[in-house]
Amino acid sequence: LFGVFYYALLGIRTRRSRYYVAAAILFPVTLGASGRGILIGVILTLLYFVFLLRGPRHALIATVKFLAVTSILLLLAHALSPATLNARMRGLSDAFSALTGSPTQDPSANARIIETLTALPYILAHPFLGNGIVSHQWQGGSETAMGVYFFASDIGIFGILFSYGLLGLLLYAWQYRFAWIATRQIPDSLNIPLLDAIKAFLLYSAIYSIQSGMFVWS
Repeated sequence: LFGVFYYALLGIRTRRSRYYVAAAILFPVTLGASGRGILIGVILTLLYFVFLLRGPRHALIATVKFLAVTSILLLLAHALSPATLNARMRGLSDAFSALTGSPTQDPSANARIIETLTALPYILAHPFLGNGIVSHQWQGGSETAMGVYFFASDIGIFGILFSYGLLGLLLYAWQYRFAWIATRQIPDSLNIPLLDAIKAFLLYSAIYSIQSGMFVWS
């Protein structure tokens, strides 16, 4: 995934197609079995950097081109393996349905709905300090303690609030303030592709953490 950002941003800066091709080759490998949250996080991150590096007008043109190329690739993927593409699209649809709390055909999405509903009363009861974490070495961990299928790391920002509360969330998020200040202090002469990729990955980790809690659990 770091390579995807590296080559995509190098392509944005240099406007050379070969870097976009390198990013496109690497990208499918990063998605894994589902990749729904990863896909959304990567797209939002790259859109931000296109606007930042190219400006609104060029960013709009680049976005239209990207959508056109994506449409062609989707048609090609449908021709080569319609079942795989349909499964991916159904997974995205189920993920958005889960956000509204509606049951889906995806067991993973349904489990996250149940886990979120399970966590909400505990979050409301202990909003500032959270409920802590039960070790798996203690009678099976949180799943046994809660009496239902429940893992805080499954439900992103809700899992962080459940475990550490608002205070813990702010303390963990403090690392992004450190990163923001550090990037502001780097002179323009040092804006090499490696730093672009680091900045992009940090932004991606913040976006993806809403669903995954990556900046705490990882």
